[in-house]
Amino acid sequence: MAVLPNKSPGDYSATGTYTAANFNSQINPLYTWGQATVDGHIAATAAHGVTDIVGEADAASLSNKTLVAAILKSNQLVTETNSRVLTFPTGANDTIVGLTSTDTLTNKTFTSPVLNTPDIDGGTAGNVTLGGCPFFQEVMAASATTGVNVNSVMATVAGITVTLKTTECVNGNRITVTDASAGAGSSNISIVGEGGELLSGSATVYIVEDSGSMTFEAYDSNWYII
Repeated sequence: MAVLPNKSPGDYSATGTYTAANFNSQINPLYTWGQATVDGHIAATAAHGVTDIVGEADAASLSNKTLVAAILKSNQLVTETNSRVLTFPTGANDTIVGLTSTDTLTNKTFTSPVLNTPDIDGGTAGNVTLGGCPFFQEVMAASATTGVNVNSVMATVAGITVTLKTTECVNGNRITVTDASAGAGSSNISIVGEGGELLSGSATVYIVEDSGSMTFEAYDSNWYII
């Protein structure tokens, strides 16, 4: 066990603690390295067996590190060729839209959207996009109420009743009913409003010609033949 040199006046304080001025001269006889070596060891950033120390502003390469609840604050997330998987927080109102994936969107606002696919109702054939607005066609083989966003009804059976949906009676909305059975001349197709809306002043109007059609436009909670 090493023993400190004999005490001498001025080498230490009254409490026996070495001063900064005499530390090197007292410790050097005990070891082969002196104050300069000790100072250099203390100041070294990688001399204690620690690697990958991340500073606040310095550039660092991390190896074998796990980020727990990491917050990515840069818009440049991944800038290398190797494959990486980014896991984002999920919640009831979170939707991450993939480039080619099929996604269900919740609480999203579309600003100037562009619809590039013809079947925008989920795959029903015959739907097209006209001027950015959906144009839905409904084939009706029995008496029924028109669906949401339906603008064209093809009645394939004569004598049925087509009921125009109340929620679609919005100013400027149009719907056309066509006799696709070519039998309306002998068995008229009736058209009524679901909630009692009038059709050019009448409760019921009829298509009375084979292959005939009628177009209605909504205004002020009623329908008008145009």
